[in-house]
Amino acid sequence: MHWIEVRSLIRAPAIEDEYKKKGIDISFAESNWVDYGDKVVRFLKHVVLEVYKPEKDLLEDVYNELLEALPRLDDVLYKLMQTYRDITRSLRTDLVLYYTVDGAIETSYGGFLEWFHGQELVNNLLREHGLEFIRDYDGVTRIKVTVNRPYTSENLAKGLHLIETMLKLYETIRIIQEAEAAKTTLSFLNTITSINDY
Repeated sequence: MHWIEVRSLIRAPAIEDEYKKKGIDISFAESNWVDYGDKVVRFLKHVVLEVYKPEKDLLEDVYNELLEALPRLDDVLYKLMQTYRDITRSLRTDLVLYYTVDGAIETSYGGFLEWFHGQELVNNLLREHGLEFIRDYDGVTRIKVTVNRPYTSENLAKGLHLIETMLKLYETIRIIQEAEAAKTTLSFLNTITSINDY
């Protein structure tokens, strides 16, 4: 694996209580990263961040860049998470993103996005902009956005805004495809009726 996993959770009293039970001092974690097993935790105004520690030296730079940049992105992450919840129609309060060695940010498998017809045609238009809908196994689609390294707060903000835009594009395509499917079916009903009446 050549990425660092970051889990963002919408900050809420229940989340705080869960961490308090695990011995995390919330007020300290608001201004410092706190070790928590195989990850570090940080409490921002709207979002709780969990950054998993790297297993390989190759990822140490990525890890350090993320620890420096992510705390400045509370509002951007919160807005992205709200968009994600709206589009996926999920009640989940967390979002997992992977930050790769080569400067890409990817959504995780199991993010409730499905492969759609025309996806490769869409990708042909998006790839030159560093964007892609990745067709994963089991018909699942993930989003990949390529930004520059190092991962600065500016690069990450740009990448997170692009992921949000890709989510909105996905939703627009889904709505249009459903509407066109219904419209096309209606246009065939006369033919279907005449065949059935024959």
